[in-house]
Amino acid sequence: IIPFNRKGRFKNINRIRKSLNSDSVKPDEIILIEGVSPVSKARNIGAKQAAGNILVFCDDDAIIEDERLLEKVIITLLSDESIGLAGTAIGIPKNSTLFQRYYAKQYSRSSTEISSEISDRQMITPLFCAIRKSDFNKSGGFNEKLICGEDKYFCHSIRKLGKRVVIAPNTIVYHPLPKNFKELIRREIWYGSAKAHIADVPDYPTDKIVLKSKFMAILYLIAHTFVFPFRFFIGGLDGKSIGFWPLRAIGHYIHAISYAIAVLKK
Repeated sequence: IIPFNRKGRFKNINRIRKSLNSDSVKPDEIILIEGVSPVSKARNIGAKQAAGNILVFCDDDAIIEDERLLEKVIITLLSDESIGLAGTAIGIPKNSTLFQRYYAKQYSRSSTEISSEISDRQMITPLFCAIRKSDFNKSGGFNEKLICGEDKYFCHSIRKLGKRVVIAPNTIVYHPLPKNFKELIRREIWYGSAKAHIADVPDYPTDKIVLKSKFMAILYLIAHTFVFPFRFFIGGLDGKSIGFWPLRAIGHYIHAISYAIAVLKK
């Protein structure tokens, strides 16, 4: 199931289809869901259309280079009834620019380590993942109220079923990063604005501050403005390292501004 809204990604979708159809385990069908937002709704529509009892979700910008990727993920999913959702590690594309590699060093969500064995995780992304259709239906699918953070909520729903969320061994799918500073800013504005919807979703699993009032939004913005200069020197992948982290500092501040403004507008 591949949702997409950007026609410019057709070339990559064709590459994905070619990779999957040449996999050692071939898909029974490939379902494209075009022009449906949010992506949660597109995935749910695809799940309803799917005839098989195993659903595989793939993002339209995923870069697949492993000819046995589908096989490995499916084998992992079916290896144990306790496994509810199986995904892959995330990597930085090999042709990434210097800017993208610099970005990856400052944002932990850019990549994850390949595991040599089945590895339990709190969360995996739908960049590439597999789930039994029965478990998908029991979980309620992706929350269509969320236009970001839907992956975290979905994993939470799977764990509530008493199932595990895991990374398949020796798997990786590459995911493009922002190409330049403009794309970074655009991404953080979108994520910050979209994050305002999280407060409206009951039982959303987060250990971060969720702004539920305009007063909280103002305090949040004041606090982030105060710490903004310090974030240039305290950051890194763990958010605590001493160094020079300009992209992370600016990105987090833009994110905070967008988040607070979106809450104030509600």
